[in-house]
Amino acid sequence: LFLFLLRECKQKKLNYVGSLKREDFLTFWDFFRALFEHGLAFDQNHPYHSHFLHNLAQNVNSFSTREWFAEMEKQTLNAFAAMVQYEVDHHHFRNDVDLPTMGYILQNMGMAIQKQLQLMGTINPQESIQNGLPVYYKKEKELMDMVNTYIRMIQPAFQNNPQ
Repeated sequence: LFLFLLRECKQKKLNYVGSLKREDFLTFWDFFRALFEHGLAFDQNHPYHSHFLHNLAQNVNSFSTREWFAEMEKQTLNAFAAMVQYEVDHHHFRNDVDLPTMGYILQNMGMAIQKQLQLMGTINPQESIQNGLPVYYKKEKELMDMVNTYIRMIQPAFQNNPQ
């Protein structure tokens, strides 16, 4: 049952974010923002699926879920490394740092945003699921403000600055 739910939730979310194409955006950071915006649409339209994935991330060290979460992390890392490769190939990102490291930073940026919003009390997943509400219910602006803050911090570190 757990594996069925995991596949179902991942597929529903992929239907939202998987339709985005990097080539449709002027910059990687516009694309990165759009990933979060589409993630918000997934959260609003499928709150229970969103909560399932959110709770999986919160229980990363649980004996019963760590194997599946680790596999999801590897898949996500590979996807971000491919995104970084595209940016390096098009001379948008620096090429003196290995792709897995840059991909890992981007992957963890998303997790850090989510965790920080929860630690600050901006989102309360336990309360929202009890009320049948999306994780980011009425907190969309706060999420996107945090995404923009992280981008301002990380963007200079990724920029290709020819010397």
